[in-house]
Amino acid sequence: MRLFFATIVIVLSSAVFGGAAPSHDDIAGKADLVVDDASTLRQTIVTAYLQQKHEAGKNILWCNTFQLCWNELMEFAKGPLELQGNPPTATFLNKRQGSREDLDDPSYLSLIGQGPKTIERIKNELRKKFNGAARPAMIPKGLGENQFLAYAYLFKCLPFRFPFAVQGQALTFSGVKVKSFGVWEGLSTRAKLADQVAVLDYVSNEDFVIELLSVEKSDRIIIARMKPGETLEKSVEHAMKRAKASHVGRLSEVDRVEVPKLNFDIMKSYPELTDKLFLNKTVSFGTALVVAEQSIRFRLDEKGAVLKSEARSVGEESLGDDKPRRFVCDGPFLILMLRKDAKLPYFALWVENAELLVRSDHSAPSSSQEKSAGPVDPFE
Repeated sequence: MRLFFATIVIVLSSAVFGGAAPSHDDIAGKADLVVDDASTLRQTIVTAYLQQKHEAGKNILWCNTFQLCWNELMEFAKGPLELQGNPPTATFLNKRQGSREDLDDPSYLSLIGQGPKTIERIKNELRKKFNGAARPAMIPKGLGENQFLAYAYLFKCLPFRFPFAVQGQALTFSGVKVKSFGVWEGLSTRAKLADQVAVLDYVSNEDFVIELLSVEKSDRIIIARMKPGETLEKSVEHAMKRAKASHVGRLSEVDRVEVPKLNFDIMKSYPELTDKLFLNKTVSFGTALVVAEQSIRFRLDEKGAVLKSEARSVGEESLGDDKPRRFVCDGPFLILMLRKDAKLPYFALWVENAELLVRSDHSAPSSSQEKSAGPVDPFE
């Protein structure tokens, strides 16, 4: 028996559109950086689990939808998945660092099914939940009677009420000139933009935690400039602990906030999970994953944050106001997207180098593959 395992994730921020509702792909728009194979990234680790160890000089990118699908498979197997060769990725995924409890019901779909009718069932559920806006690209065209599909889809919209200012002069991050947005002195709109930033913790210009406040009060966008822990999980735990500060500060008239823009689309495969027989006695002999893939489309700019991720496995928080503080992310920092009061985020990105940042000279590498032409700008 072959096991089909697919994950689809979309998390996004955007402005409210007038007229007909756009598709999720239209809202995501065109990426500045497109990577068809994450293994070609020299400075970024794309991981399926939060326990990924930090490596000097490298970014770490994680989204929870692959975990959601793995959880479905564990339900199917009636316990942790035992794979031939005991691959570390499977061991970490079996710890369930991420679940439906970290999400609100209207934002995601997660299920598992067997046979040909599973495909139409997923499509119908997506149409009902997202009013036809979902455009999944990684659902298999068909399934055999003995094939399974574990599937998850996540969509979030976290727009800022007012667009932050865009920096005319490039920000230097790790020696690279990149585009950025934020709030600083001299802006006619400074007061209302400053109200969109909560200071959760400030130790120094190189050690702080802030929150960018979107119109969706139930979700959070946390930016933490700090030293990393041993693993991404430890960094996330430390940032979330600081983000729970009982006193929330505001920006003074001389404080400055500057965050680099990100706009990428990355495809990642997990070959360590494929072609490994399932050893669970509750699963039929010969069951195995033949494909394990995940795409992550993330956009963070002055108008909001967009994250669209699709994956599948087939076989799937104060100083005096007189001293200006700099909340400038020109060094390593962490981005989290999470529900208020959730134990874990649904998206985490540790940024240590400029590989995934939007470059000011538009020199970021891009894929030779053409994307869909003329997408609607999600923030117009």
